[in-house]
Amino acid sequence: MILFGLGAVVCVVVGLVLIGAGSSSVSGRRRWWLAVAGVVVAGLPFLVLWAFLAGQPRPLQPDAPTQAGLRVDDGDLAVWTGAEPCEDVGRLFVKFRTSEPRVSDELRLDSDVGGARLGPFWVQELQEDPPEPLEIEQRLPASFDLADYETVTMIGLWGGSVPLEPVVAASADHPGEYWFGEDLGWMTASEAAERDGEDFYSPCATDMTFE
Repeated sequence: MILFGLGAVVCVVVGLVLIGAGSSSVSGRRRWWLAVAGVVVAGLPFLVLWAFLAGQPRPLQPDAPTQAGLRVDDGDLAVWTGAEPCEDVGRLFVKFRTSEPRVSDELRLDSDVGGARLGPFWVQELQEDPPEPLEIEQRLPASFDLADYETVTMIGLWGGSVPLEPVVAASADHPGEYWFGEDLGWMTASEAAERDGEDFYSPCATDMTFE
């Protein structure tokens, strides 16, 4: 729609310029047809590009959202990634952010020799003992405190950005349960495993269907 609107604006401008540019020796009808020709020439590339883009296949999307489960115990963040471990995880960046003041800290794990088998984990434990062959590239600061951050994002495993406030505030009221976002709420690992693949997909799901 933006492309189509831009093309229309260009055509109108070209037409007005050509109409106004005609000298007094050129009849009104001739100037009019000159403007029409200019509009056609100016708009043709936009029309061809629009037709090309409209004919491209749209990327398929999973028929349910991807969602990890989060909870906090003793200041550490637990991440439920699925009933089965993720295979061949070659990198994982766990980013914690806050907007005011703007702060971003992250745990970075990477590997040059293949991927790791990674199941549900605790962030601090992952930092101290990452599964081979993942190695620590960047650690969280020694003063790290979950309560200081607003969101967490996990690149390489799951790209969703999740607000931390509900997790930090309510984990104590939901022992043994994980927060799966506003739509799914709190669930135990076994409850989440039963709904995985139907109401949502865990980050390690291998049986996604697309639409």
